[in-house]
Amino acid sequence: CDWSSDVCSSDLVIPLEVHKMTEENAVFVGKKGTMSYVLAVVTQMNNKGSDEVYIKARGKAISRAVTCVCSVAPPSKAN
Repeated sequence: CDWSSDVCSSDLVIPLEVHKMTEENAVFVGKKGTMSYVLAVVTQMNNKGSDEVYIKARGKAISRAVTCVCSVAPPSKAN
């Protein structure tokens, strides 16, 4: 912001994009047991027929989300 000019950034109206928290192919991990989210991911993949499911978590639930991904993802081949 150039304080010497008459127009400051606080005077401008900037539209913000509203991000929808609900996505069709997303599973939000919270306080439930890990297997509940594993079931949700498998159900999402079978019912929707999508190849991708986004698993979202915040804070303490991130470790539960990682466990869920490890349970659902096919094992990788180590060379």
